[in-house]
Amino acid sequence: MEVIRYLQATRHSFIMPVISRDRKVDDPRGPSATNQFRAWKRSGWSTYTWTDAHKRRVTVQICVRCRNERGQRDRQGRQPLVYAYWGLKPSSPLWVSETYRRRFGIETTYRQLHQARIRTTTRSPPWRLFYVGLALILRNV
Repeated sequence: MEVIRYLQATRHSFIMPVISRDRKVDDPRGPSATNQFRAWKRSGWSTYTWTDAHKRRVTVQICVRCRNERGQRDRQGRQPLVYAYWGLKPSSPLWVSETYRRRFGIETTYRQLHQARIRTTTRSPPWRLFYVGLALILRNV
């Protein structure tokens, strides 16, 4: 919640997945907090307000994109993907999920690239470029 408050205070737009930690969808009392969005069977929009222990509130827009499982990981039915966003005017739930997926892929690629990158003290640009190219090849293998 502090991260969201900071981003809103500095007027930075964001898209992030919503983490659900309270009562699950299959609880007999019903879902609570952000788990209510995981019960949706159709894509849509909503707003949600978090309140912390100090009674500070943060309001974000919620985007739920439901997709078919299609037998992946031996599952059938609908899978809701829940995102919180602020400072954007998305055109569709598909746009929100694809934008987040694309950004997450970039961050994952950089993390994996740095895991395979050779550490060197050489200042020679050809050698450094060679090492980056080698790291990319290792990542793709």
